[in-house]
Amino acid sequence: FDCLKDQIESNLKKRRPSKQFAPFSRASIKYTLSRTYVILIGILSESQLGMSLFKKFNMFPFLFPLTTRELSEHRMKADRVVGPNDYLLRFLATNLDYTFGGEFPLLFSQWIAKGSFYLRKSLITHLELLYRAQMPKFDEWSITVLTVLLKSEQRLALTALKVLEK
Repeated sequence: FDCLKDQIESNLKKRRPSKQFAPFSRASIKYTLSRTYVILIGILSESQLGMSLFKKFNMFPFLFPLTTRELSEHRMKADRVVGPNDYLLRFLATNLDYTFGGEFPLLFSQWIAKGSFYLRKSLITHLELLYRAQMPKFDEWSITVLTVLLKSEQRLALTALKVLEK
């Protein structure tokens, strides 16, 4: 988890990671087996043991405010098309298990509300996939997220509406 945190911080500050090897850099994720680490994080999110690891390494408090930190601390625009950590957040969001409960649906809601255009569009598409997979408890949190997005973001309203229609 430390390498992931270091890479996210480095991306925000537009500098090289402090660790000697950066397994979560854009190139490593694309060309090496580093993407397997993110898949394993998703598998960990399916169990109580994995949730305890997330809490032990303070991943929720670190990941939750990421999209708002892009706006406040790093002076990025609210209507930004792409964010510096979109490739990691999108990959994390599509691998996490939202049926186990806990804080993952809140994390997803935060990212879809405050993320870049590209990140939000990817997350809406992932919601459609979760719906088609008949994810348990999908209606409880996804409809609220999508209706808020319908009211606030005109560019993504059509994509959100398509998911709601199904």
